[in-house]
Order: sequence, then structure tokens, then C-alpha cells
Amino acid sequence: MTQREDEAWRRLGSVLDPETGLSVVDLGLIRELREADGALHVRMTLTHESCPLGVFILDSVRIALAPLCPDARPAVELSFDPPWTPDRITPAGRAALRR
Repeated sequence: MTQREDEAWRRLGSVLDPETGLSVVDLGLIRELREADGALHVRMTLTHESCPLGVFILDSVRIALAPLCPDARPAVELSFDPPWTPDRITPAGRAALRR
């Protein structure tokens, strides 16, 4: 993992899903993050295709990563294949939901 990718994961850990209060990382929404051609590429999902806050979450991901990509906009791809399930929630996310 590159230093930029490591920082990107840290930044994504601060992007919260407004409905659950969990980060997009802890919810398991980030499927892939990689650095290529001087930019960051993210493949992610949402908890449901008709998520009413989907645009907000995608914009929040782009805003969080933008400072790491001064020469290019972060590429954020949305994919619903396979569909998200609660099994993707991290142990830390599960612990936070129990509180």
C-alpha cells in the first residue's frame, strides 16, 4: 500500500453515513481503493441502490480524497455487484452499532 493510499483510507474513515453514523469504511462500502496514474480510484457501493443519501455520500468521498489528488479529481465508481449486505460491516462497526 502506498503512503497516499494509506492516507486515503484514513480520510475515508472520517466519511460518515448520516443514517448509521458509521464510516463508509466500517460499513464496508469501499470495495477497492488504488492509486494509478497520479490519481486515486475508488470502487464502492451503497447499502441500497435507492439510498436517498447516495449522492451526498459519494460527494463526501470525493471531497475527503480531493486534497490527495491536486492534479486530478478522485475517480469514484459506484457498483452494486455484488449487492451490499450487513456481513460487510467491520468488527469495529458492529461494536459501534451495539452502543
